[in-house]
Amino acid sequence: MNTKLALIGADPEVFVSQGPNIVHCIGLLGGTKDEPYVVHGGALQEDNVLFEFNVDPTADPVQFLSHIRDVMAQGEDIISMSGLRLTPKVSSHIYNPEVISSFPEKAFEFGCTPDYNAYGGLVNPSPNAVDECLRTAGGHVHIGFNHLSTVTKEQQERVGMMCDYLLGLPSMAEDKDELRRELYGKSGAIRYKPYGVEYRTLSNYWIWDDAMVAVIHGRAQMAYDLRSRLEELQALIPQADVQQAINSNDRANSAAMYALVKSTLGI
Repeated sequence: MNTKLALIGADPEVFVSQGPNIVHCIGLLGGTKDEPYVVHGGALQEDNVLFEFNVDPTADPVQFLSHIRDVMAQGEDIISMSGLRLTPKVSSHIYNPEVISSFPEKAFEFGCTPDYNAYGGLVNPSPNAVDECLRTAGGHVHIGFNHLSTVTKEQQERVGMMCDYLLGLPSMAEDKDELRRELYGKSGAIRYKPYGVEYRTLSNYWIWDDAMVAVIHGRAQMAYDLRSRLEELQALIPQADVQQAINSNDRANSAAMYALVKSTLGI
């Protein structure tokens, strides 16, 4: 196995507030999916009602935290000129119908780029909103390993499945939000990237605490480093059980499974 470190990045989404009210930042950041607004350490963009940012990838957990804090601060400086601030520790929000109906049209446009299931590579069904006023914020993690001679689909899916064992399972105890998983955050949700893989199961719960940011970086690195042990984990904990626990917010079984993962891997 190539022992070079993977590069870890992220593209979290965040709600914005004006006073006590969660609102939107449409038209304020300037960046889009196709043309993000580049800042020091990453970039900013608008995604539906949300403030989204991405950070330059790094193998260094200290630099990873620095990028996240730096880019968030630069973005908050921009929206503060309109009296807005970032809303901490909120991964889902149901807007009042009258409030959201007053938002610009972009608040009702949803991205159509699909993600995939690492367990077989099929396209995940597009989410059907159970409430048209519900919006959710992800905390997607990117794992880059294009230092290898070739990035293959098998490698991408293997790392994506390891992410379920190392990031998805423990997130059940750490992430208290339940609404988001009605739309997003199913187990093994990935996008194939030229440089590696994007793991899309996590919400933004982890970005608010410095120690947790370091933990997520470390777990993502381990998902790459320990990918050769996937079959060992699958023999102990069937992947169907992992999927079921994550998709159903089964916190008790997820905790038990993750304890076995840690014991098996010696982490």
